[in-house]
Amino acid sequence: MNIIQSDQQYKDIISYEDHYILYFSDGTCNVGNAVEPQVYEMVRISFPKLKTYTVLTSLTPEIGAQLSVFAIPTVLVYFDKKLSVQKSRVFSISELENEISRYYRLVFDD
Repeated sequence: MNIIQSDQQYKDIISYEDHYILYFSDGTCNVGNAVEPQVYEMVRISFPKLKTYTVLTSLTPEIGAQLSVFAIPTVLVYFDKKLSVQKSRVFSISELENEISRYYRLVFDD
């Protein structure tokens, strides 16, 4: 699990990474804590070329505010530095996987 520790670390990530996932949680939400390992496992198996980062809103609230994330859990998926998929609060892992898959195939068509 890659936890973003500071606003500067977040700025470095968005400067250097083209394709990545931001998972927003506060660390105390039971739903968020249950969904997070499922998201990481899905990415590890189905989308190995995507880097995944966790943003703890309790640690770095300014990142969530910059991106207008006001509900947790929230997943933001970026391809070519553009927000491509956004899911908040209630979503299924299979639904998220299907939406990411469309973009992933376009970008990483082997």
